[in-house]
Amino acid sequence: MERPLFPHQDLAYDAIIFYTASGDSSFMLKQEAVAHLLEQGVRIFGFDIPNPDGEADMAFPLHHQILAADGLIIENLTNLEPILGKCVELVCLPLLFKDSDGSPVRVIATLRS
Repeated sequence: MERPLFPHQDLAYDAIIFYTASGDSSFMLKQEAVAHLLEQGVRIFGFDIPNPDGEADMAFPLHHQILAADGLIIENLTNLEPILGKCVELVCLPLLFKDSDGSPVRVIATLRS
């Protein structure tokens, strides 16, 4: 079923979290949607799944698209229910590894007032 991903076209956020409720790896985000979000200034893309490109696509097109725009990808987010539909401030605390392009990260979300 296709539906509008963004009911409000003018976004004022630099991060967005996609919640599938079950960590469903069949979730597919289209490159057009990512392009729209990047145009709106979003640079941090969070997911409750291990790979937003899907298990079958080992070319990682969304990864390349987001990273080429100096974006960040956070995968395997958990315990998102308390912040659903809310505007939050994200604090991301990665481990620093020398010569690495990725890291485990502790993500903290605080409600904006």
